[in-house]
Amino acid sequence: MIRLTMHALRIPTICCGLTCFFLILTGSVEAVANRSGIFLEKKLATEIDGLTMTFRLSTYKRCTLGDRDAIAFDMYRTGDKFRLLLSVEPLFSDEEVHPKHAEEIRKRFVFQDKPIELHIPSYSEPTLLGVFICKDSKEEGRCAEKKAEDINEIFKSHAPGKNSSHHWHPDDKVYYFQPVLAHEDKVWILSWQDIGKNGEHFKRSINIVAGEDQVSAESIHKAITLDKTIQSEIFKSQGGAFEIRLPHYSQAKCVGKKRLKPKRY
Repeated sequence: MIRLTMHALRIPTICCGLTCFFLILTGSVEAVANRSGIFLEKKLATEIDGLTMTFRLSTYKRCTLGDRDAIAFDMYRTGDKFRLLLSVEPLFSDEEVHPKHAEEIRKRFVFQDKPIELHIPSYSEPTLLGVFICKDSKEEGRCAEKKAEDINEIFKSHAPGKNSSHHWHPDDKVYYFQPVLAHEDKVWILSWQDIGKNGEHFKRSINIVAGEDQVSAESIHKAITLDKTIQSEIFKSQGGAFEIRLPHYSQAKCVGKKRLKPKRY
C-alpha cells in the first residue's frame, strides 16, 4: 500500500549523477486477526531479556527518487565515516531502551541479505516507540533525537551547485520512521498509510488500543510530526518479519510516462 502523498522528486539531472552511480551497488511474529482503528496487532516472540522484532530491508524501482536514493546521496558525500543505524526505541532519549535496540546496517543496506533482529523491553504500560533508520556518524547509538527532514530537502542539498565543497558532509538525520505501540508481548503497527490530515486517525486509534490519555500527548504529537515530515511506507509482514521498503529511482520505470515538474505525489 503506497501513501497517496508519497515523497519524491522527479529530477533527472540528479539521477544522471549520484543516483545512477549508487544503483550499481547494490522470535517469530504472529499476526492477530483483529484491527484496532488503523493499527494491526501482532504478538512478538518472547526472550529472557525482552521481545524480538525481526526486520528485513527491501527495495523496489519506480520513476521517482526515493528513500534509498536519499541515503545513497548522503553516503557518497560522507565517505567511510558514514554510519547507518536501524533502531527501535522510545521517541524521547530519557525513556527506557533495550541494550540490543539498534544495529549498524550500512552493509545490509547494500546487500539486504539477512534478517535483522532487534529487541524491546516488555512494557507494562502502553508505550509509543519508533522504528528508525538514521545517519549516525557521531555513533550516538540512537535515532529519535536526530533531525527529521523532508526528503525533498535532502535531494536539494545535493543538487548541482549546492554544497560543492569537498569538506561538506551531510548532517545526521532520520531517513525512515514508523510508529509502533508496544504493551506487554504485543505491538501495534500501522495497517493504513493515511493517519489523517492532522493525525486524527492516529490519535483515535491510539486511544482505542491503549485507552484514553494512556499515552502522553507529547509522544503522540512527535510521532505525527515525524510521520508527516518523513512519510515512510508502512511495514509489510513477510515471512514472520517486518519488511522495510526503501524505493529508488529507475529510468526504466519512466518509459512512456509524461515528464512532470518536480513535486510530491
